[in-house]
Amino acid sequence: MKRLLIYLSCLSAVVFMTFSCMSYMDVTDGGRYGCIAVSGMVVGKSADGGQVPVEGLKVTVDYGSGEIFTVYTSPDGVYMSEFYTSAYSSGRLIKVTVTDEDGMENGFYASAEKSINHSSSSGFVGGDGSGFVGTKLYVLDFLLEISGR
Repeated sequence: MKRLLIYLSCLSAVVFMTFSCMSYMDVTDGGRYGCIAVSGMVVGKSADGGQVPVEGLKVTVDYGSGEIFTVYTSPDGVYMSEFYTSAYSSGRLIKVTVTDEDGMENGFYASAEKSINHSSSSGFVGGDGSGFVGTKLYVLDFLLEISGR
């Protein structure tokens, strides 16, 4: 099961990188810009101690620039979010928070938060050689504990 989850997570990251940021916005000030993408899988511990992908969990991605995006996990537990930035090389702390808001529909899972310290302009891929420096992908997976709410 663990191998399957890792495989699905890697596959979703590759698909996401292929199709995300394919069309990017124009920057009117002539500056360079890029796309920061965060993707991952959320799994929860089941009653028998196994791990299962969890659908419908709220994932909030705070890109540290005043831009906060909310997405929900798919049936296979995957989430994806992207943010275009002209300050791609500046230091920022990206916070990703997962919360279970649907009651007993998929079990009670404790909230979790992880942070990414994005402080480098390196690692961007797929740029156009001009103003768009490309996409930098972070893969951030979560393993949630059953909550006693």
